[in-house]
Amino acid sequence: MRGARGGVLRDSPAGVRRSRNGAKLDHVIADAKYWAEHFYSDKSQDTRFTLLQNPSRSEVVAAITESVGCLHHNKSASRWGGGQINLVFAGHGTKAGEVVLSDACLSAEKIANVIAEHTWRAEQRSLRLSVVLDCCFSGKTLAELLLHPSHGVHFLLVDSFAAALHEEYAWELDTLRHGALIFTMRNRGNSHVDQKRLARAVEKGDDEFIWLALQALAPNPVTYLTEGVQHSIALINGHALEVKWCGTVETIRQPTMDQLLEAIENTRDYPGLDRLIVL
Repeated sequence: MRGARGGVLRDSPAGVRRSRNGAKLDHVIADAKYWAEHFYSDKSQDTRFTLLQNPSRSEVVAAITESVGCLHHNKSASRWGGGQINLVFAGHGTKAGEVVLSDACLSAEKIANVIAEHTWRAEQRSLRLSVVLDCCFSGKTLAELLLHPSHGVHFLLVDSFAAALHEEYAWELDTLRHGALIFTMRNRGNSHVDQKRLARAVEKGDDEFIWLALQALAPNPVTYLTEGVQHSIALINGHALEVKWCGTVETIRQPTMDQLLEAIENTRDYPGLDRLIVL
């Protein structure tokens, strides 16, 4: 969860933002704790979660292995639909698509291989994998999971999110105490905004508060908060990657990694609400 020291600092209307290659540990822990509370509050189904703060590579692998083992143990239950693993990571990622842990990096390939090694081939009840990656270059990580041979065989990648394209930094804001992606996922709509304080901010010309209060009205709030330098990606229905408010890339015919990343770049660089690239 903790990236390298330093990071790039930029002034913005929403306050100072920092690239997550220098992520503050308390910010990424706040991201992790939000999701832990979210999963803990889900009483609609059997839920087990593990909260890891600044973990080692072996701790993350062990947690994934334990989760898959738990699902495998219950796979014969009549009400079991295959189960789902929700993997959330906040911190720094590398250009190679690895997530940076306290002692080493962990690749998307390793994550997929661990799941495949400890699970079963998909039949009627497919194990589902959902990831939220609030880290630099996370579009590469998501792309690798999507193109991994085990996707659709040992697990089905669903409802997943990457904070930034494969060539982009992810950013966090000190005023938010979160990464931009997880802040916008946590604060959908404007219910979190004190309307009286917003009115006072308008009267006083408090651009910083106004900027934060209005982020949820933007169709691409991550890009809004980072002044156009970070573009989040959402995986839809297991094969479509939507660059938020720029267009969608459908992966129907098993594209190569280079083809997929180029299409994602083109979607960002030449946006259109109805833009669709089919690979």
